[in-house]
Amino acid sequence: MTVGTHVRVDIDNLSWEQITICNIQVYGRLYDSRDGLVNVALYKYARHSGTYTTQPAALAVDGVLKRVDPSPEWATCTKATMEPQTDKSWWLVDLANVYDIEAVNIQTNTSQTLTLVEVRVYLDDIFRWLANKGVIHTLDQSYDLCYEAGTLEAGTMHLRRCNEVLKGRYVKVIQDASDLVLCEVEVMARPLCM
Repeated sequence: MTVGTHVRVDIDNLSWEQITICNIQVYGRLYDSRDGLVNVALYKYARHSGTYTTQPAALAVDGVLKRVDPSPEWATCTKATMEPQTDKSWWLVDLANVYDIEAVNIQTNTSQTLTLVEVRVYLDDIFRWLANKGVIHTLDQSYDLCYEAGTLEAGTMHLRRCNEVLKGRYVKVIQDASDLVLCEVEVMARPLCM
C-alpha cells in the first residue's frame, strides 16, 4: 500500500510542450499512520434528535476540523435538541458497513462543555427499524457501550478508545439533560474482512 497526501503527474521527455489534463481520479482510503485506523464516519449519513435546519447532523462528519475556524459555530457544528420524553439529546451516524470500531474522536464547540456523554455502537439496522417504528430511544437495549465520559471540555478534540473493540455499523452519541453540539465526530476503525 502506498501512503501519501499529494499526487504529482510527470511526463518524461517532454520539453516546452503543453499538456491538458481534464480529470484525475485517485482512489484509496484515508489512513491514520499512528496505528492504521481510518475515520469510517467521514461523509456518511447522519441524523440527530431535533430539527435545526441550519445545524444538520451531517456537519459532524464533514471532515472540517473547527478548532481554529473563525466562523460562527452554528455554521460549522451540528446541534441536537433534547427529546422531552427521554431528557436526552442524540446524534447518530450510519457507517454503511460493519467495522471493528476501536475509538471515537469528538470535537466540542468552544462554548459548551459536554457532560454525561455516552458513545454507543449498534450492529442492528437502526434506520430500517426507524422507518417502521418512528422512535430510536426504545432500541437502546441492543447496543454496546464504547465509552462513557463525565465531561468533555469545550473547544477541544477528545479521542477516547472504546473499552474493547466493538463490531458495529451505527455509532450514537448521547447527552443527558441538554442540547448536544458536536463540531466533528470521527469513528476510528479497521474494516472487517468479508
